[in-house]
Amino acid sequence: MKVFVFKPTNEHIGNFKIDTFDDLESAFRTFTETRDVAPFDYLECSGRNWTVMKREGGLKLAEGRHRETTRRTLPESPKVGAQSSPQSTSRYPALQTLSLIYRIFAYVSGAIALMIAIFGIATIEGGGGTLIIWGILGGIVGVVTNLAIAEGIKVFLAIEENTRNTSLSISHQNNRDRP
Repeated sequence: MKVFVFKPTNEHIGNFKIDTFDDLESAFRTFTETRDVAPFDYLECSGRNWTVMKREGGLKLAEGRHRETTRRTLPESPKVGAQSSPQSTSRYPALQTLSLIYRIFAYVSGAIALMIAIFGIATIEGGGGTLIIWGILGGIVGVVTNLAIAEGIKVFLAIEENTRNTSLSISHQNNRDRP
């Protein structure tokens, strides 16, 4: 069986062969002697996953994929930390920034609408009622539109990441099934 080794960003590190899952630990130790493997890298074989964890006495394998721990646990070495926990899980940081900008615009639109409504209340006798209505309606439309655009960008990024992960998984299964 082929065991594939990846970084948390799904970048392929390498692979090695085992006969049974009992051979995994020893084959992994041999693999780490020639390759740069860091905590939270992960292994895939026959539909099963293991995450590389830092324990006393070196690197150990934990069954399953542990993604959230990369953000909560920092290794001792800053160099290893920079390699093992990516700054962004997306390949499109500009779109993430654009989503954040739209979210900020939504909050700013809401704040401006609130100020217009307060100003309209203060000048209610001089036509402020119309100002209140237009301020609230404009604010609601601005907030909802900007939040919808921000969430739409996030959805497209999530679809891209899921598609990439599925493609990698299928290609690994195809490589494993070849003689």
